[in-house]
Amino acid sequence: MMHDGIGFRPGLIGIPSLMYKAIGSDGSVHYYPKPPANVFKMFAMMTGRRNSVVLPASSGLGAFASSDATSAGVLVYNYNSSFTDTAQTFSVELNNLPFDGTVTARRYLVDAYTSNLEAFLTQPGQPDPSLQMVEQFTVQIVNGQLILPARSLGLGVTFWQILG
Repeated sequence: MMHDGIGFRPGLIGIPSLMYKAIGSDGSVHYYPKPPANVFKMFAMMTGRRNSVVLPASSGLGAFASSDATSAGVLVYNYNSSFTDTAQTFSVELNNLPFDGTVTARRYLVDAYTSNLEAFLTQPGQPDPSLQMVEQFTVQIVNGQLILPARSLGLGVTFWQILG
């Protein structure tokens, strides 16, 4: 199911779907992405071929990587079946990139507060639940290698996009 609203009824957060249907007091309809939709969007932003990823055995983190002639992407997730929100600190090192020079690094995040429908609906002042870019800066790739600054991630998913 793409969205959780049926007919003229608003949606429910707990229904398995990608979009939440909100109906305004004036009868207007708005669709907001749920966190899985934002993670799928991250996957869609990963271009080129998939690359291998090496992770510390005891970290509890998982990752996917990809690259093409002008970009690279690394998606890192922290998930455990007990839903214990224990932050993990990690750094990302990309090797054998097919390009060098100054590039733009963007980081997107889905967690309990960012790019999150429930936070948007229940906590005043939270931004739109669409996928949020939380950082952007320039960085240098030398001899096909790039080391990004260490970051901490609780339960959630973060995506680094490198654009040449």
